[in-house]
Amino acid sequence: MTEKQKNAVTGMFDRIAGIYDLGNHSLSLGQDFLWRKKLGRSLAQYHPRSVLDLAAGTGDLAITIRRQNPDAEIVALDLARKMLVRAGEKIQRKSLPDFIFPAAGDIEQMPFPNQCFDAAAIAFGIRNLEQRATGLAEIFRILKPGGVFAILEFSLPEPGIFGSLYRFYLGSLLPRLGRILGGQSAYFYLRDTIREFPSPAQFAEELTQAGFLCQKIAPLSSGAVTLYLALRPE
Repeated sequence: MTEKQKNAVTGMFDRIAGIYDLGNHSLSLGQDFLWRKKLGRSLAQYHPRSVLDLAAGTGDLAITIRRQNPDAEIVALDLARKMLVRAGEKIQRKSLPDFIFPAAGDIEQMPFPNQCFDAAAIAFGIRNLEQRATGLAEIFRILKPGGVFAILEFSLPEPGIFGSLYRFYLGSLLPRLGRILGGQSAYFYLRDTIREFPSPAQFAEELTQAGFLCQKIAPLSSGAVTLYLALRPE
């Protein structure tokens, strides 16, 4: 992805910052709350004290992780500054400014030293990286040995009744709902990136190629979303 393309995607997310939460909750029928809780509980078994929330958006995942991991301090990293403004407002309302720290930054070129976080997490942002290998290498770099990387990402369900309904929703209903919400181009982008993202098995192989040990691949919501847990080896 060129710098111009990256700026265009960042600008798109800045433009929908005001409707981003409504879109997430509406288009997932409220299941996004459950998906984030599942990730937060999965991290809790590793007792992380320092967590990097990548593509943090408006801060919902960081807040959920903090609830499930009350000893953790969290850096919420995103390139879209208007999203980070929303995150900061939300963090203030939740009385969490001493524990969650919004920061502007690029996953593919992070401003952190080697091996400085116990855990990293990303919800529905890994597919937005054009250079996923570069991003995964950076995430591996900033994790301590034994550190855990938790990922939530959309996936395409197996063929069948639900799979057919989901593909119809993705191709026909999602863009129309995006138009109603006022962010049509963003929801075309969402549709296209979901379709283009590798299958869970293929993405797990990408994690392995980056040096991670893949610990868990868990389909959620009949396979519409997948939770991955991967470790940086000791």
